[in-house]
Amino acid sequence: MLNDLETTELLVAKMCHDLSGPIGAIHNGFEFFQEENQSMRERAVKLIETSTYQAVIRLQFFRQLYGISPSIGEANLGELRMLAKNFFAEQKVKIIWTDENMTIPGIIINHKFAKAILNLIHITGLMLIRGGTISIHLEKLSNGKKASIIGEGETLKCDTTAIQILQNNFADVTINTKNINVYLLSKLIQSTNTNLTIALGERRISFEIE
Repeated sequence: MLNDLETTELLVAKMCHDLSGPIGAIHNGFEFFQEENQSMRERAVKLIETSTYQAVIRLQFFRQLYGISPSIGEANLGELRMLAKNFFAEQKVKIIWTDENMTIPGIIINHKFAKAILNLIHITGLMLIRGGTISIHLEKLSNGKKASIIGEGETLKCDTTAIQILQNNFADVTINTKNINVYLLSKLIQSTNTNLTIALGERRISFEIE
């Protein structure tokens, strides 16, 4: 198991890696802008605009994934919906919420539970390497609530180590920058006193937390 310092170091390293793409592209755009060729300058401006937008989207998304959450109050699911949609727009992953109005009578989603949903959407999307759909369904139960996150796509690349971590089985598992987000999610789910169920198929994976 990791201590707090090791967890922080791995998470910072992962975030720097995930942000390096668009930030590096911004740097390249400024270099191209120094060229005298007008066409090259126009392409540079376009590259800077696109990469800046991607960097902002990633920062906003990561802030919700890893940042501190309020301890009280109800989460804004509409905001989470938009963050997920924007983040996966470039990866051809369509986010489908079964309730378009983002409100289910009798269900209150606190911030930690909402963060768990967003993290599961993130992990599911990374498995859909050629695009696909992620469906999110919220349901009221007699003793609480349930969220279902279902990923479907032509090619599903399932990380068995990630599944192992989410099942709290750390035997022969090394936590590194590739799976630190999954490790944090496992800790988050534990802190919410919820149960996670995973079902894996050839082109489909589903997560349920309740």
